[in-house]
Amino acid sequence: MLTAFLSFSGAYFLTWAAGQEMTLIAQIGLIALMGIVMKNGIQLVDLANRYREAGMDAARAMRKAAPERPRPGLLIALAAVLG
Repeated sequence: MLTAFLSFSGAYFLTWAAGQEMTLIAQIGLIALMGIVMKNGIQLVDLANRYREAGMDAARAMRKAAPERPRPGLLIALAAVLG
């Protein structure tokens, strides 16, 4: 849940810092960004849970799962952007 807040607040701040208006299209983009971030987080936790079921402790499972997630996360974002 923290990732949703951080993604939204960061994107909103950068929109403000760039001097852009918060239009309806920008708001839809922020909602889409939150969806992508949440989906990526869910898949990261799912992978870590699979490692935990295989016998790893929680910290080690997350350290192992995190480096394996960049490519699938980028593919999720690319699929959302290209539609």
